[in-house]
Formats: sequence, structure tokens, C-alpha cells
Amino acid sequence: MHAGGQGFESLYLHHENVCNLITDIFFYINYYISYNINKPKIYSYKVRGVQKMDFYRVKQFYWAINPKITNEDLDFLHSNLSKNELKLFYKLPAYDQKHSIKVAYDVTYVCKENNIESKLLVKAALLHDIGKVHKKLNIIDKSIMVLVDNITKGGIKKLSNIEKVNVYYNHGTIGKDILKNYNYDPKLLYLIENHHNYNVIGNFELDILRMCDDRN
Repeated sequence: MHAGGQGFESLYLHHENVCNLITDIFFYINYYISYNINKPKIYSYKVRGVQKMDFYRVKQFYWAINPKITNEDLDFLHSNLSKNELKLFYKLPAYDQKHSIKVAYDVTYVCKENNIESKLLVKAALLHDIGKVHKKLNIIDKSIMVLVDNITKGGIKKLSNIEKVNVYYNHGTIGKDILKNYNYDPKLLYLIENHHNYNVIGNFELDILRMCDDRN
């Protein structure tokens, strides 16, 4: 390789290392605040009698850096969403699309393992963050929200008059309001509206959706 090529390769590798360093910094700051300051939030799910721990969503930032929708993902989407639902789904940023797909895969697995009908839950998983189309949050927005939420112990909710803050905390309700005009099953709307509402307890399907959302 000629000198110019070596220079370009060196520059590329330097850029890649810097990007990796920035990613690691965000990830570990997020982890430190979530785990060492507030301690991880722990929720119990009675799926096959196994308790699951939720270390908040620090891992999601890392996964969101390079989302990739595969052909398998596309086949899965087309087999579970209508044309109109797909149009709405594709309004989400790629990282939210990938997250929702991963949640739906996980829901499918949990339902199969527990012999539960999965059709409604899978659709709820794919559409659970659809309220975020109201005001898109980029990766940095979401990271800042997570950090500030942990630092203020949820106090930032008081600033819900700010559109991005409102969408971050209330996208479940916003999503329900978007979908309620399309004559959806009230159960699906309920699941989407309450997937972050941990004051609602005792709903087995909601517990599954929350668990799969939290670990993806």
C-alpha cells in the first residue's frame, strides 16, 4: 500500500478508536450512575417462577450505535404487521425499530416457553414505542435523558412541558392515543400505554412485555 493509503488507514483507525472510546465513556458513566448511585431497579416477573433483574437500560445505548435491520427482521415485520402498521413503524428511527424487533423476538420466545398465545403480545412489542414518532429522540438525547433521570431520581419528569422530555416519559400514552383511532383491541392499547407504568401490577402479559423491553 502506498504512503497515502497508509495515512488514510491510520486516520480511519484513529477515528474508529475515538468513536469506540466515546461509546465506552457514555456506557460506563451510564452504568456507574445507574448501579453505584441509585442502585439498579429490580423488578420481579413470575415467568416460569424466575425472577429477572433490570439493570435499567444502560446496555441499550451500546446496541443503538450500529443498528442493522436484517432480511430475517423484515420477514418477521411483514408477517406480524399490516401495511399501515409498517408505514407507522418505519417512521421510528432505525435504533428504535431494531429495539422493538428484539423485544418482539424475545416475547415470541417467552410465550413459546410458557405455552402462551403470542400474536397480540408480539404486535404490542413491535408497536410499544410507536409514541416516539411524535417527537424523535436521537441516541444522544436518550443518553442524556437516562443520565439526568438517574441523577435527579426522576425529577426531570416535572419538565414534561418540554416536548422531548414528554415523549421520553409518556410515549406509552402518546402511542395509545395514536393507535386508538384505528379500532385496535383495547388490550393491545392497554399494554402499549402501560409498558413503563410500574404502578400497574398483576397483569401477566404486561409483565412479559416489560421484562422483554427491559432486557433488550
